[in-house]
Amino acid sequence: MGILIAIGLPVLAALSIGVFRLKRWVFTLSFISALGSVASLYTQVSLNQVYTRSWMPNMLIDLSFMADGLSLFFGYVVSVMGCFILFYAKHYLPKVSDSNPRFYAYILLFMSAMLGTLFSNNLLLLFIFWELTGVISFLLIGFNTHTEKGRIGSRMAFIVTATTGLILLVGVLLLGILYQTFDISLISRMPALDNTVWSTLAFSFILIGVIGKSAQFPLHFWLPNAMAAPTPVSAYLHSAAMVKLGVFLVARCYPILSSLDYWYVVGIIGLITMVVGAVLALLTYDLKGILAYTTVSQLGYLIGFYGLGGSTGVEHDFFHILNHVLYKGSLFMVAGIVIHAFHTQDIRKMGNAFSAMPLAAIACVVSAASMAGIPGTTGFLSKELMLAHMLHHPNYPILIGALVVSASCLVATAFRLCLHIFLPSKTTKPVESQSVFFQLPPFILAMATLIIGLFPKSVTHFLSQASVAGLHIANPHTVSLWHGITPELIISLCITLSGIIIYTVFQSFQWRATVPGILQLDAGFNRGITGLSCLSKWLNRRFLVDSIRAHISIVLVFFVALMAPLLFALSPSIQISNISIVYLPLLIITGTAAIIVSMSKKWHVKLIALSVVGLLVSFVFFLYRAPDLVLTQLLIEIVSLVLLLLFFKKFSTMKRKKDHAVHDRSGLSFLKALVSIGVGGIVFVLIQVVNRPSADNPIGQFFIENTRPLAGGSNAVNTILVDFRGFDTLGEISVLFIAMVGVMGLLWNKRS
Repeated sequence: MGILIAIGLPVLAALSIGVFRLKRWVFTLSFISALGSVASLYTQVSLNQVYTRSWMPNMLIDLSFMADGLSLFFGYVVSVMGCFILFYAKHYLPKVSDSNPRFYAYILLFMSAMLGTLFSNNLLLLFIFWELTGVISFLLIGFNTHTEKGRIGSRMAFIVTATTGLILLVGVLLLGILYQTFDISLISRMPALDNTVWSTLAFSFILIGVIGKSAQFPLHFWLPNAMAAPTPVSAYLHSAAMVKLGVFLVARCYPILSSLDYWYVVGIIGLITMVVGAVLALLTYDLKGILAYTTVSQLGYLIGFYGLGGSTGVEHDFFHILNHVLYKGSLFMVAGIVIHAFHTQDIRKMGNAFSAMPLAAIACVVSAASMAGIPGTTGFLSKELMLAHMLHHPNYPILIGALVVSASCLVATAFRLCLHIFLPSKTTKPVESQSVFFQLPPFILAMATLIIGLFPKSVTHFLSQASVAGLHIANPHTVSLWHGITPELIISLCITLSGIIIYTVFQSFQWRATVPGILQLDAGFNRGITGLSCLSKWLNRRFLVDSIRAHISIVLVFFVALMAPLLFALSPSIQISNISIVYLPLLIITGTAAIIVSMSKKWHVKLIALSVVGLLVSFVFFLYRAPDLVLTQLLIEIVSLVLLLLFFKKFSTMKRKKDHAVHDRSGLSFLKALVSIGVGGIVFVLIQVVNRPSADNPIGQFFIENTRPLAGGSNAVNTILVDFRGFDTLGEISVLFIAMVGVMGLLWNKRS
């Protein structure tokens, strides 16, 4: 029950804030709920325990949650960092603001969605929570709706993550089909996938989802643009939480996908991202942008680590992730404090900030040292473990080279952050002193990197207890501060020296370098969105899509073009059923009314003829003894007639004549007639195809036999609508209701 409470508490707190419109005690309620989630996870002492409740069994979706070492580790990261972020946000946000409750509610909902993703034991349920994190992150990134950067950044993040999320869904479905279940605990106990076309496709689609969510190259550009969000959002989503979902999914799928021949692609993408992110961090002046690019680099570092893993598993991956969470969360918080003090994000306009924020300065130095891999920090241990792992890989020269380049750039970036912000500068603005409590969260995280870096056994013992079968090797190497003079230590020292050289060179050129145009993929993305808008406007003008007639014509032409070949291939097997003499008068009158609709130029005549067609169709339903359909058809005809009369009353005569003249001059009457005949013929053939006798058992027999035992009714049509396809009917009713509201708005608009 611990994990269920951990997921539910933030939701309840967020709903309370929204429903009761709380303004006072919002922080207290949010912080207590986050602490409650941490405490609930702590009570979850038994690993690999599964909680399952049936939800949508026909769709194989169950409310199933599992607590194993992987999910618990990431759950602690999300919930504990959530507590730090909430405390930090209390001092970051304005004292009095109407938007503060909304901010806390979004953060709590995001925490719950993250925890739901981590603990989901059903692949489809995991995907649902996965997409929820994307939707809520869209709200958080675009929280400052008055800024253009906020709107562009949230749009970019949502499009990239939502699109790749849909591709991920295809991979999840393929994985479920291959294993004949979506239950993760069952899949983890089954043999790994063989190298087949379908397993390769499943791996490819899942990898695309990971690339989008964790900002891997070439989709890394959305993360720096998402820095338009408030700094607490950046510190939470983009260093400790959402972007780690890709890392989590790679770890979750490692036991079943790492045996595939193409698994090494994960390592290649991770290493490329690691280098690109580290280099771009040197070429930007925006403080949060610098941290964003270093996050991109470290995400590539983490995902590349799994990509280089062997068939026996990996070791110390939790230590690498913990290292990044601690120092990057601290650096983002320091960035928010510095931006508050200088009222700018341009690092060139900062300096001499130590006296105004000593705790933040210490936190920045320690966290930057961890990012640079300086001895005594968790970053140094993580870098040595990675170097030792790479040295045993067959392609170690390439791997070591990529790590040296990226790590050297991160060393230079670390020096740049510390020296340019806290040392005296001639161009600096006046520095405002900041509250001690504001500086406390990053200081605590920085001290954690220092303590764990000096005494790694204090945490590695607990991390080893969270090992997962198939993911981690049985007997990992011991992590210690000193291993002697090793190749890893020598390479690490060379990295530090080369980073200092890079910093010195860039400093001599006054950091005048800019991001190359070929790597400005965000600009290309924005141009693509703008071009798509221009293309749609051109198509509207070219094909008169804003005209109702032209719009309908385009739809019908495509319908005929797509359906005609298929139905033509099926036509030889069609047997036209005999038509009773009772229906002949109906057919004649209906056909005559339809011709009047198409030939008459007076709108009221068209309307009467169209109503005649609808009434005769309802009479056909009456002959088939379907009174419910008769009533439905009559209601639709009456409502349509009333709405059309009201519409034409509002629709000006001038507009009707202008629209009529435009289309009469087109000279396409013959083509319209052909399209009309084609649509009618296709519908006729389609009905015959549906009604042709089948050698298999017809589906209607199933409903007739199960109407009474399963749905408790004797009318098969009603039970199908209400019970067997109730959600579909609910959707149709919702669409009709929305359409009704829209029509009412048009009719009652005083300006129309």
